[in-house]
Amino acid sequence: MPRLSIALPVLNGGALIEATLQNLKDQTDGDFEVIVYDNASTDATNEIASRFAESDKRFKVVRRAQTVPLFTNFRETLTATDSEFMMWRAYDDLSALNYVAELRQLLDQSPRMVVAGSDIHSLFVDQNRQFIRPVPKLSSNRLLRTLTLMERVHPSWVYGMFRRVPFAPMVNQAIDEVPFWIVDHSMLFPALVNDQIGLTSKTHFIQRCGMDPDKPAHPTYSPDERWAIFTAFRQYCARKVDESDMDAVSKAIVKANLWRYVSKNSFRMRRMLKQRLLGK
Repeated sequence: MPRLSIALPVLNGGALIEATLQNLKDQTDGDFEVIVYDNASTDATNEIASRFAESDKRFKVVRRAQTVPLFTNFRETLTATDSEFMMWRAYDDLSALNYVAELRQLLDQSPRMVVAGSDIHSLFVDQNRQFIRPVPKLSSNRLLRTLTLMERVHPSWVYGMFRRVPFAPMVNQAIDEVPFWIVDHSMLFPALVNDQIGLTSKTHFIQRCGMDPDKPAHPTYSPDERWAIFTAFRQYCARKVDESDMDAVSKAIVKANLWRYVSKNSFRMRRMLKQRLLGK
């Protein structure tokens, strides 16, 4: 059993999954297994993934008989392996070819770290533009590191590498307690406030946007639904701060900054207040 399992949950990703699987196959550090969790796709997804599995023993395909909810597919990847490290990979994303090598090295060198992330390159293919989000420079002071990460955290760090056993409860609690739209930030937040996120600028993740016209768009929410999501996210984060190993003063400072953090990463509080005042 390799130390790293790369799980790829997918539903009808046939148009883009081949490039993603080839990108994993070409990684400079090849000590891993790739498991494609095909959520009963009706396109060429299973055929393409099976072709990789037939030619490379590191690749496997788990095909569901019927489609299950998105997060059921994600959850079960955490218990389907005994590997020490895990990565998720979306069917339409790529990474630098040293991605596995650099993130594994970071976790090996930093036993406290639970999640390893990198620079994020967002390619908006339909708009012919690219946005690069480098990892922030972090202070040697823990409180300042935490505040910097609250300001600069990127949701695509969930597609970094993580230690499976400690990260699994963070994933499950986020899915159970926070609405769908904000679950990626919620998965990362416990590691953030416990100083368990490691970052490197020696590699990068490539988020491909706008390539799949059939990919579901973000849902729209009513004003009341936005407030409910905002409140649930803030309460969840406040509870994780209380449960963290920070000192009391640091907890108070971080909790005071939660309003900005939650507003930045869910719905803008000022805009919601304005809508309420104007009755819109």
